[in-house]
Amino acid sequence: MSQQELALKAGGMSQARLSQLELQPGRLTVERLLLLLAALNLEVVVRPRQHAINPAEW
Repeated sequence: MSQQELALKAGGMSQARLSQLELQPGRLTVERLLLLLAALNLEVVVRPRQHAINPAEW
């Protein structure tokens, strides 16, 4: 799928906007992330961690 096709499927954003989000992922909102995932037929799953993770490892 091209960047332009994904942008259109993800709520009709422009290809340029999607490109900006790829270059600056910190500007991605949860809403936009969910639209992109839906366009890619993906989902976010939240579950308890199996092992404790040290926050310094993030």
